[in-house]
Amino acid sequence: MAKSFIAIAAGMAMAGLAASASASTVNLDYLGSSTKLNGNVVESDSGSLNNVTLGSLDMQFSGTQNGFIAWCFQFARQIASSATYTVEAGFPSFLSSQQADDLSRLFTGYGNETLTNRGAASFQLAIWEIVEETKETSPGVIEYNVSTGNFQAEATSGPRAAEDANTWLASLGQFSPDARITYLTSSDSQDILTIAPI
Repeated sequence: MAKSFIAIAAGMAMAGLAASASASTVNLDYLGSSTKLNGNVVESDSGSLNNVTLGSLDMQFSGTQNGFIAWCFQFARQIASSATYTVEAGFPSFLSSQQADDLSRLFTGYGNETLTNRGAASFQLAIWEIVEETKETSPGVIEYNVSTGNFQAEATSGPRAAEDANTWLASLGQFSPDARITYLTSSDSQDILTIAPI
């Protein structure tokens, strides 16, 4: 059941994005979040953010009934109720190819774990860790862990959400980067990403 739900939601998203890809921009409305927990996160450049929503984002193409599930990958910025987004060709320049592959591995391995509040919160923390963590454990090696480094989540992020995120992040290497991710960036809102099966 969970697998088909995510595949359907991602398929709807990509149908709308494909129709809009020629313009390279889309107008989206944020409808809220059906799966979420609140928690506290710390990032060395942005400081501490309390009572942050951790979970999926329900998005809709403006003026339509076509909705899809997305995820934030720029946590220090508020999401707008309506905004224009650029559909990125590939991944944004501020992400490395390793980060893009690791995000794809996360979706491949754990995308079907996101239908509960705990799963959605864990997944969001894992995304932010991949995008935000820069502390190297050795030259060229970043060890993902939401409890240490320059991006951290407090234990109040929900029941075992941080622990689940760390377990998933530690096992990314066993998955291939098979999930196709579409990145949407905006100067007026939080950057978001969404998926479709390859």
